[in-house]
Amino acid sequence: MPSIRISKADRKDDADILQFSASFASEGNLKLALDRSPSFFDSIAKDGENPEIIIGRDIISNQLVGIGYKIESNFILKSKRFRFGYLAGLRLLKEYRSGIALARGYKKLKELHDMCSCHGYFTTIQSENQNAIEILSSHRAGLPYYQFLTHLTTFIWNPKVYKKSSNLSVEVVKDSYEYKSFVENTKRAAYLMPEWEDSFYENPNIVRYLIKDGEKIVSSFSLWDQSKFKRWRVIDYSKWIKKLRKLYNVYASVKRLPKLPTPGSPLDYQFLTQLCISEEYINRLPEVFSKIFATSSENFPDVYLCYTLSKEDPWFPIVNKIPSWKIQSLAYYVHWNPANNFFNQKIEGFSIWETGLL
Repeated sequence: MPSIRISKADRKDDADILQFSASFASEGNLKLALDRSPSFFDSIAKDGENPEIIIGRDIISNQLVGIGYKIESNFILKSKRFRFGYLAGLRLLKEYRSGIALARGYKKLKELHDMCSCHGYFTTIQSENQNAIEILSSHRAGLPYYQFLTHLTTFIWNPKVYKKSSNLSVEVVKDSYEYKSFVENTKRAAYLMPEWEDSFYENPNIVRYLIKDGEKIVSSFSLWDQSKFKRWRVIDYSKWIKKLRKLYNVYASVKRLPKLPTPGSPLDYQFLTQLCISEEYINRLPEVFSKIFATSSENFPDVYLCYTLSKEDPWFPIVNKIPSWKIQSLAYYVHWNPANNFFNQKIEGFSIWETGLL
């Protein structure tokens, strides 16, 4: 088995990391790679605070063979503020996937973790990636604990898929204070959710909207375009999807579903985020989604819409009925100390996950 040198990356590694990430295809029928050009470092800095990248290079050739990174952010857990991190972007060439290589990588992660203020890390693994699930959740020598939290579904919609008659109206936010106040006052009763920093409300790549019934605000939502610093590209498809792609795209046109792009092409998408609804309008959730889709389609034509929900979320059964692509994943809490595991006992309720960070 080839030997690897593990280290914390710095700016001189940026070009190699960019190329490695953009060419490394995910497992499953839809093989995607993440393009973070023009700078991997600058890109992950927009996902969270204190970003750190770990890389592995072949000792002899110095070839980059593996990467992974962590960021930090504040979360609300059972109504209290905590500092957690997020682990993502773990990529390792198959010929280097030994237990020793992973153990060395996580040893470096533990060194970095011991110098930061977060308690542990959230991460997600695509359900089709059974090999990663089996290895990383095994707690083999040198690996941290992966505490399973929930099943997640990321919906990818063609916004033209769903129309419903409505007397509700949508307007772009003019008063950020009004929008922020509504978001704060309609927070859902989730046991875990991200804390919205003030900088989020000032992000120029996020367009914020209010939905009104007459003059009354009944819902808020934002559409987040990340294409300037992060975009997924289709590298390839499984054999059976390759054979059926053209036929499927004809079907998708009729049913107004997302189409399968040519390999090498980017997926044009944006994220639905900060969706809040007044309690008395929850029963009109399908109508609210219809207004969101209409707004997205009108202002961002030919761009797909992404949204993630936990399967315990009360909204899930309704949203799941809207025709879409569905990407299934498992969410975990990663930690080293069982005595300090915030999730060692099942917490009743649901958690909120932001698609833009997955």
